[in-house]
Amino acid sequence: CPSRQFKLYTAITEQYGQITPESSIKNITAYVKTGDLHVGVYDLTDNVMYVANARGTNEQGPLEAYKRQFVKVDLNIEFAR
Repeated sequence: CPSRQFKLYTAITEQYGQITPESSIKNITAYVKTGDLHVGVYDLTDNVMYVANARGTNEQGPLEAYKRQFVKVDLNIEFAR
């Protein structure tokens, strides 16, 4: 979708050099409104993943994943299992 691509481009260029996983969640995915079903933000330096999923059938809260609570997953712990 060209309009989303432009919004994504704008959000990234405005924050270039200062983007963190947290700022990406707050200022990029929420602004662009991308990630209806699933959103994953990865910090490959620290091996951390932030993930949000769309509302399930018997759940409450926002429908779209980008509007829901993100869960922080330490991949160092997960890969050590």
